[in-house]
Amino acid sequence: MTSLYGSVRFLGVAIGPPIFGRLMEWSKLGMFMSIAGLTLVVGVLVLTMIHVKKEDTKKGDKGLQPADAR
Repeated sequence: MTSLYGSVRFLGVAIGPPIFGRLMEWSKLGMFMSIAGLTLVVGVLVLTMIHVKKEDTKKGDKGLQPADAR
């Protein structure tokens, strides 16, 4: 996971400035709207695809406990 994070971060730092420079040459409003639209799409995908699994506490499952309580 750390390797993946490092790779994606490096690509963002290396590719981000040239891409945003070109977008600003094209149109500042267009740059803002395209990034805002992309952010909206990613936000909707996150809300629809990430599901939190609820644990059943009625069956005696106490859930996660601190290490010193065991």
